[in-house]
Amino acid sequence: MPLLHCYRVTKYDPALRDESGMYTGDDWTMFSQIGEAFGGVRLTLATYLEVEAQHLIALASFLEESGTSSVTADKVENSDSVFRVTEGAELSPVEAIEAVRQMLRDEGWCRLSDGDRFYIHVGLDYYVYVGTASPCDRSAELAEQRSLFVDRDFPSPYLNRE
Repeated sequence: MPLLHCYRVTKYDPALRDESGMYTGDDWTMFSQIGEAFGGVRLTLATYLEVEAQHLIALASFLEESGTSSVTADKVENSDSVFRVTEGAELSPVEAIEAVRQMLRDEGWCRLSDGDRFYIHVGLDYYVYVGTASPCDRSAELAEQRSLFVDRDFPSPYLNRE
C-alpha cells in the first residue's frame, strides 16, 4: 500500500513563513546552539529538551497510531561513531524514538521505515517528516496540542534520495 498521508512536524510557526514557504523567524535549528541567543532569548538546555521531548512524544504517537511495530534503518550516516544505529538495523518503536533523538542532536542520520507503510525522516533545521499508509489525525492533533505545527500532505524530501 502506498504512503498516502505525509506530515511535516515542526516547531516553526507558519505565520513566520514567506510566500515561498521559507521560515523567516530568528530561531535555533540544532542542539549545538544551546547557549546562543535567538530573537533576544538565550536557548537553554531546558528549553531545548522540552522542544525535543514534544517532538518525540508526537512521533511515538504516529508510530502507535499507524500500528508500526518496527522500522528499518537505511542510508545510515555516522561520522563520529556516536550514532547507535547501524545500516539495516530493525528498530522497535522505543529504539526508533531514541534514534530520532540522536538525529535531532546531529549525532547521525538515517531514514527509518517499515517498507512502504511508514517512515520517519529527520531533516535539516529541525524538521521531521512522517509518512503513513493510513491517516494519523490523532497524532497530528497531539503534536499541535504540544505547541508543534503539522503540515499535512507534505512528503519528505528524503524519500527518493540516494
